[in-house]
This record gives sequence, C-alpha cells and structure tokens, in this order.
Amino acid sequence: MTLYEALLARRDAERARRAEALLVVDGEAQPWEDTPQGRLRWYLHPDLTDRALQTMGLYVQELPPQSRSGRYRWQGGEMIVFLAGRGVSEVDGERFEWEAGDALAVPVREAGVELCHHNPHDEPARFVCAWPNFPAVLGVDMGAGLEQLDTAPDPGAGGCPPDRRSAEGQPN
Repeated sequence: MTLYEALLARRDAERARRAEALLVVDGEAQPWEDTPQGRLRWYLHPDLTDRALQTMGLYVQELPPQSRSGRYRWQGGEMIVFLAGRGVSEVDGERFEWEAGDALAVPVREAGVELCHHNPHDEPARFVCAWPNFPAVLGVDMGAGLEQLDTAPDPGAGGCPPDRRSAEGQPN
C-alpha cells in the first residue's frame, strides 16, 4: 500500500467511525473520576473515540465546599463556564472571583499557564471546561508541557497553594 492509499484508508476509517459515533452523550452515564486535578466527569476526551467530536476535550469539575482543584500548568486555550456555586480561579497567580453563570477564558501563553480553582464557600461549586484537542496534533505536552504541580486535597483543605513560578522568581 502506498502512503497515499494509506491516507485514503485512514479517511474511510474516520468516515465509518463518525457514521456510528455518539451525537448525544448521556451525562448520567459518564462516571465521576477522582483525579489529581479533583473530581471530573468527561464528555469529550482523546481516549473517548466513540464520540462524534474528536477535536475538543470537555469535562465537568466539581469543587467541594472549602476545597480546591489541583494546580496544573499547560498551554492554555481553555474556556471555563461556572455552572454552580462561587469561587476563585488563579491564572498565573492572578486571582479572579466568579459565580454561577460567569465564564473564564484562559489565554494561550508561550510558557504555559498555571491554574488552580478554589471554592472557599460552604456550598459545592461546579464548572465545565472545554479545550481544543491539541494533544491529538501536538502531543499531550502541547509545546509547553503538562505538569500536575499539586494534588487536589481532601474536601475542606482551604485555598490554592502559591504559584510556583512566582515563588521561584520566574516570569508568568
């Protein structure tokens, strides 16, 4: 088989996959996962190949009262819509307060973007995060490196830890 024929075969396989792919994802059927980033429910993910859309990632994250997400750094380019509760997000050490109905556009930055979300209140908070599936094209590091910088604590552990780059005197 020539490389051109392989490309056509790949096209045909992709067309067949899309013809059978899920258009509606049953949210209740998606499991909650306890991860280093916190409690997540995935709707679109590079490994969920049964979905019609493979060009985006999308998950819902739940922040328990008096708790926070893990802190992570990657290229950016996320859109976060806050569905319930109130909280604070830190983007490269800058704090942004939010409540249900607000949205946060996380910029793409050459050095990556460091993020953490905190729920200092007594009611749970929830948000949805969508991002282009750059890992499918650029690899998981996406040119800047994906690093889990801190693990989400048990509920009630308090605010976000300091931005490591600021503490080390590195530019944000």
